[in-house]
Amino acid sequence: MFKVKSFKKNHPNPSFYRSDYIILDGMWDFCFDYHNQGRIKGFHKNFPISDKINVPYSYLSKSSNINIQTRCDHVWYHRIIDHSIDENYRTFIIFEGSDYKTTLYINGKYVGKNIGGYHRFSFDITDYLKEGDNDITVKVSDNMSILKVRGKQRFRKNNFWCWYEETTGIWKTVWLEKRPNTYIDSIKLTPSFKTKSFKLELTSNEIINNLSIKVNYKNTLVYNVTNLRSLSNEIEVVIPLSVNFHPWDILKPNLYDIELKLASNILRRGIPKEYTDTVLSYIGIRDIYTKENKIYLNDHPIYQKLILDQGYIDNGDMTMTDEELEFDINAMIEMGFNGARKHQKIEIEKYYSYADFYGYLVWLEMPSMYLTLISSAKRFMKEWSEILKQFYNHPAIITYTPFNESWGIWGIDRSDPGTKLFVKKVYDLTKSYDSTRLVTTNDGWSHLNSDIITLHLYNQDKESLKYDIDRAFNENFVNYKKGRKFVLKREYLFNKPVILDEFGGTSFLEENKVTFGYGDDCKTLDEFENRLKDLFSLILDDNRFVGYCYTQLSDVRQEMNGLYTMDRKIKIPSDIMKDIQRS
Repeated sequence: MFKVKSFKKNHPNPSFYRSDYIILDGMWDFCFDYHNQGRIKGFHKNFPISDKINVPYSYLSKSSNINIQTRCDHVWYHRIIDHSIDENYRTFIIFEGSDYKTTLYINGKYVGKNIGGYHRFSFDITDYLKEGDNDITVKVSDNMSILKVRGKQRFRKNNFWCWYEETTGIWKTVWLEKRPNTYIDSIKLTPSFKTKSFKLELTSNEIINNLSIKVNYKNTLVYNVTNLRSLSNEIEVVIPLSVNFHPWDILKPNLYDIELKLASNILRRGIPKEYTDTVLSYIGIRDIYTKENKIYLNDHPIYQKLILDQGYIDNGDMTMTDEELEFDINAMIEMGFNGARKHQKIEIEKYYSYADFYGYLVWLEMPSMYLTLISSAKRFMKEWSEILKQFYNHPAIITYTPFNESWGIWGIDRSDPGTKLFVKKVYDLTKSYDSTRLVTTNDGWSHLNSDIITLHLYNQDKESLKYDIDRAFNENFVNYKKGRKFVLKREYLFNKPVILDEFGGTSFLEENKVTFGYGDDCKTLDEFENRLKDLFSLILDDNRFVGYCYTQLSDVRQEMNGLYTMDRKIKIPSDIMKDIQRS
């Protein structure tokens, strides 16, 4: 197992580390606001006698300490923090994720709000804090609307098909962070295997007068520059790494450590004193691109053996601990997979860092909305933009998936120019911000402009699966059963690589349960093993594919088609699964 560096071990964001932080996870005061009267009743000033909730778990989960399944669209959180005022520093509260509309109050005063359930956001709360005890109060509002990004969260009263419990409220880590008055606001790291270098784009909250950069590889200094200046709050530096070069690759996670220091001189009683903001990060140098129907990582073609990973666990629902996420990556590597398509969920930042540390490929997928209007399209674009910025620096992420199976963009299968234009805009937005990664715009079928052709086929027998695969290739992907097309027009092909990125979904359980799955349930390990051997051997022997994604890592509620149960009990031995994949 990879040993995580100590300074990265506990921080919520190892790719942007500051040492002065306090995790606020744990027990908070909590109350339901069924009639949305909390603001009128003054919950933000005098929190009512309440329950206790274990942040960051949603109140519907067992781990939350609440575990109530009754729907409530408005919930409130409260806790007290101790604070010492220092006029040389600013204090931020950071929410890794809260679903859906989050409103923050400090000591009874409104600070701000955020809309969106999957991206990180923060508030500068310095001017609202006082010496000693301070009240933090948070209201989160959510509903069953299909006009917002919700992924696999159900939009009916009960679970159905492949949709599960909703996740209302804070569901990712919350923490406080102190920064000097002059601080680094963001960094964008763009690697280049071709030039053996990377580009650093850095922004500060003020004009940059004294920036230092150090880059190390395994404690050996490979780059050092001091006293960089800019005429604005932005700076761009290209950093060469040609000497003793170490690229990032699959299961070969070579990483360079980066230390950034931004200094500012401040007069105090006529005496200058230097305050320095220090941020630690890392980078893996790799290129990902397509050429001649293949996908290349650096200078060699790759074959992707991906697992569909929905990121649900029995007691926590969508909230998983660092240890649980690391376990999943390790378990899949031991089974012979080399990456994951994180399906319909944006995971906590630590997950993508673990993928970086293991050399584990990741497809980052936007959770779906289920109806596109002008208002929902705007919200989708806004949150997708935030997500692209947040996760840009992770070398493990090689593919973006904005849409899945036409969910929420139903008109793309028909003559709907508005929907097609929207999808093209999302593709163009993605490529304009990040031209270094691949995009499968509408995963599974009905591809418009897309860098990869992806197929979803859940046939449970080898013969019918081969028939559908051959038909797809022979008809240039423009015809598919039930009138659906894999590719909307032949001109969208352009000699693109093809991945069967959903198949399997084979249910294996030794007891009779009502399940959502594909084909007949397997009742014995031998039956399960033999079916998987048939399916995998067909795909592995078909050189028209450059990879696959098997459904799925674990059972999720009514879906009993995982390689693990939902509480992570293994169903098929890892060595057998590894042999099946010829890994």
